[in-house]
Amino acid sequence: MLEAQIRNFSQEETADRGLSKGKINSTEKEIEILQKEREFLKAKQKEYNEASLDLRREFKDLEYEKIRAGEKVIKGMYSWIKNRQDLVSGLVLSYEGDENLKKISFTYDQALAAITFVIFNDRERAEKIFDFYLKKVNKGENIFNAYYTQGDCAEFVTHSGPNAWIGIAVLDYYKKTKDKKYLPIAEKVSAFLLKMMDAEGGVKGGPTVEWYSTEHNLDAFAFFKSFYEITKNEKYHIAAEKIKNWISRYAYTSYGPPVSRGKGDSTIATDTYAWSITAFGADELLSLNMNPERILEFAADNCGVSANFKRKEREISVKGFDFAKYRNCARGGVISCEWTAQMVLSFEIMADYYQLKNPDKSREYLNKSVFYSNELQKMLITSPSKIGIEDPCLPYASSANVDTGHGWRTPSGDLTGSLSSSAYFLIAYLGYNPLKGEFLNLSLKKVYETEPDKFASKTN
Repeated sequence: MLEAQIRNFSQEETADRGLSKGKINSTEKEIEILQKEREFLKAKQKEYNEASLDLRREFKDLEYEKIRAGEKVIKGMYSWIKNRQDLVSGLVLSYEGDENLKKISFTYDQALAAITFVIFNDRERAEKIFDFYLKKVNKGENIFNAYYTQGDCAEFVTHSGPNAWIGIAVLDYYKKTKDKKYLPIAEKVSAFLLKMMDAEGGVKGGPTVEWYSTEHNLDAFAFFKSFYEITKNEKYHIAAEKIKNWISRYAYTSYGPPVSRGKGDSTIATDTYAWSITAFGADELLSLNMNPERILEFAADNCGVSANFKRKEREISVKGFDFAKYRNCARGGVISCEWTAQMVLSFEIMADYYQLKNPDKSREYLNKSVFYSNELQKMLITSPSKIGIEDPCLPYASSANVDTGHGWRTPSGDLTGSLSSSAYFLIAYLGYNPLKGEFLNLSLKKVYETEPDKFASKTN
């Protein structure tokens, strides 16, 4: 019995040893498998790390390319303006691509070009434009609306708005350089605008018309206010205040469209909304019981449009601002590049205003500014240069040869470059308020430098 028990125990022990040995072998195999998996995972992790590094490098390269693309756009558009300046007269071509306008330089456009040269520190080019007008003034001639690029008068019409703008450009130049050489131009403009002013303080459109434009009065207000800041001559302060009161009475309303196109004219013109912000600023508008946010909201609701724009290979959809209330126009929505750029600057001004007062609201306005800037970049074209120099520029509008709703048509030609559109884009990009002659604290340029992903060039 005992022997049987011993034998059975011995058999069980042998079986257990066999089982243990099997478990050991199995465990060793599992360990070997795990080690191989570990090596495999380490190799994969290494590959992942290398791939991740490559992706980060590629991302940085892409960010760098975005920055370079942005620089190319800004430098290219500025080159477009520089390369269209007549070396003799100093005037800059207003449009390139429309045969009917191929040699025309509008005075308003010259003011924008001069302001652009000033803020890009290109003093010599700005002076070439001012030299042209100074010669006219010294001869006792009027400042006309348009000239041929070689200097002869192209339009024997004198309006208040273009006069005010060339005066504003001269004053912006003085603020930058302290050079008094061109102040006689401002004095000529002042005398003309004072002559156009009625007893109520409204500046009519010109000596041969009877209408009053809100836009022209905003221009004149900005001119006189700036001239007073420079000279401290009380008559300019009085003139600015009288114009401001006239605008408050005849152009601004608390019912219906908040800004009228002119005296007795309730037509909606987008530039009057943008320039109300640019000329007065938020605080001064509030002092007139006008809400600057409502002004911009109304413009966005009534003049903001989506329109198709023809590129070489296809049509693209772009968002911007029409010249007028597009729902009242049979042509449908058309984007004004210049007036969209004016709205971009207005959004920047509001972002700057709210920067400390309400950072969230400031960011909201800044985002709008960035958005519409990017939309405008979608519309970059290369106009058919007669001198063989191809630079990027903006057209005047998304559609050629259509009614703006304000008595003139957009230029002909799908690839017609516009000086006013290109210059105002650059002015807005730099965050410069031309109607006050000062830079904002916030600007697209600063956004572009600190957040390049928000301001990538979009030219496709």
